[in-house]
Amino acid sequence: MKYIATREENRTELFHPNIWLGCERVVKTWLIRSALVAVILPQIWWAVVPVNFAPRPSAQSERAAQAYQMNPSAETKAALFDQMRRDASRSERNSYIMLGLMLVADVVAVYFLWNYEAKKPAA
Repeated sequence: MKYIATREENRTELFHPNIWLGCERVVKTWLIRSALVAVILPQIWWAVVPVNFAPRPSAQSERAAQAYQMNPSAETKAALFDQMRRDASRSERNSYIMLGLMLVADVVAVYFLWNYEAKKPAA
């Protein structure tokens, strides 16, 4: 005669902790991977989409602009444009440094966290 389990027995087996043991690892891995992707996508967006605002001018640029307004000559105009060129190159350099730091941080985070809790137990 074949044994048929009752509903109560089936319900208790369903909520037995040993049945869901492997799912915790999958959920943790999925959450960590989703968090990594959620952090990396805005960084990619920041790197790809052009910025539509000018950075705040430096104090030297403001002084050069004031000097040009007070004495508009070829020398003060050249000094103003030279300082604006320096500000642009500094801003570009800072953008490359920020992009490099984000890439290094992303590589380190992915290396250490991508397979967190997903390793198979040793035999």
